[in-house]
Amino acid sequence: MEIDHLRVALDRRTIVGQAQGMLMERLGIDADQAIAYLKRMSNHRNRKLFAIAEDIVRTRELPERAVGQRPTTLPTARPTARPEKMQPPRNVPSSAL
Repeated sequence: MEIDHLRVALDRRTIVGQAQGMLMERLGIDADQAIAYLKRMSNHRNRKLFAIAEDIVRTRELPERAVGQRPTTLPTARPTARPEKMQPPRNVPSSAL
């Protein structure tokens, strides 16, 4: 019985993590901002955070903005840094890169 509860909790955490990762990648936000987004949507919609996350993972869309409106597809991410502008870490010999 307890193992079943732990399995469900782990499965739910996986879904929340997937939604978090999708938000991070698509919206260009960090992990804390993605969780904050899920919490805000959960409170705003009066739905469980897991239900919001599950919808995002299943549909690949943001939750509906208002009653009667269609969901908005998650936008594609914009790169945060261009590879040619990225610098190697300090104190690492260039031969090791």
